[in-house]
Amino acid sequence: MGWGATGTGLLWTCIGIGGLAGAGAGTLLGSLGLDRVHWAFLSLMAASILSVGFGLGPIPTLVGGAVFGAAYVMLTGVYLIWGTHALPDRPATGLMVGFLTIAVGQTVGAPLFGRLLAGPGLASAVIGFTAVALIAGAFRSGSMVDGATA
Repeated sequence: MGWGATGTGLLWTCIGIGGLAGAGAGTLLGSLGLDRVHWAFLSLMAASILSVGFGLGPIPTLVGGAVFGAAYVMLTGVYLIWGTHALPDRPATGLMVGFLTIAVGQTVGAPLFGRLLAGPGLASAVIGFTAVALIAGAFRSGSMVDGATA
């Protein structure tokens, strides 16, 4: 995008501010259910990857960054809550599985994105990671979360 340090810092600031919205994960899960929140925020993450990845202009890119931050933090909460509900007799193990899965995804995802970017190019990297976000929505919890059908 050629934004330099100031533009990149502004994008990171928008991602961080958006992330604050993700703190409402528990409340949203309780009212809408895990699967609905999971799918909604994976869809928002996919849209934000497209917006930031293709740099559709300063405003869409910054808004996309804020949406990405919100989706990322919300989905982190979703996976941690999902883990504790999947293993109710061992909630600490459920949290560990959630954190480990997120860490492995970041560890594998960042270099893979870089490899795609350097090889086939920007479009392949952005579209590929958008597809991964949407494919993850195929997984369903099959459980109850705070009384709302997940």
